[in-house]
Amino acid sequence: ELISDEILEQRRLQRTEPTEETIEVLKDGMATIQYLQGLCENHYRPAQDMLRTQAGHAGSVDIIKAVTDLALLVCRDSAIVANLSDTELEVVTCIFEFLSDAMQGPCPDNQEQIARSDAIVAISNMLLSTEELEVRFAAVCMLKSCLEGREDEVVHQTLGSNVEAIMLEQYQSNLLELAKKLHKKMRKDDDAKDQLEDVMDGIVSVKTIEAELSTTDAYIEQKEGVEADKQDGGDMLRPRNL
Repeated sequence: ELISDEILEQRRLQRTEPTEETIEVLKDGMATIQYLQGLCENHYRPAQDMLRTQAGHAGSVDIIKAVTDLALLVCRDSAIVANLSDTELEVVTCIFEFLSDAMQGPCPDNQEQIARSDAIVAISNMLLSTEELEVRFAAVCMLKSCLEGREDEVVHQTLGSNVEAIMLEQYQSNLLELAKKLHKKMRKDDDAKDQLEDVMDGIVSVKTIEAELSTTDAYIEQKEGVEADKQDGGDMLRPRNL
């Protein structure tokens, strides 16, 4: 709540950069999220389940819902995402990484809740509205974690309708262009090789997600629409707001 309140206050005052006080609040909030993430490491199911409800306590807090709501607050639309400060981008990366660990193993109940949540809207707004690679990689990893190890089609059907094929295709196209540029720089720039490896991992992740979602009728229909648009010579439109 402290992070949400601080971000809302910053936007109310129309600050372009967070104050030192705001940065301190955001960093404290990230420390709490990272602590909860640490409890889930190594796919520790009891801690993952505890994020939804705390059995045996008089009151219960749905931490998954609180964090997914925070994701949407920070990434409500593309205009907001394009103007996020470095600290806010760190918060979003922290959120996506936390949600990934909350699902991995897998933890089916967390997967289903997150797949239905506004975190998917946050991912859509983030992937095509910022050039920051780390946060985009974290977003795609979270999406892939939703589908990990499922023995049914529940999450696939949800994401097949809510994740836009055109968004993944445009993001993958962006990564391919970046990979070409990095490949040319490799002889002169030692850092380019490491960056290229990360970009290639990102491309593989997107292809994995597409392969998983292509088992659903809704996603197949979307893909057919994208291909038809290409053949008609139409521009690939910006994905709709979910």
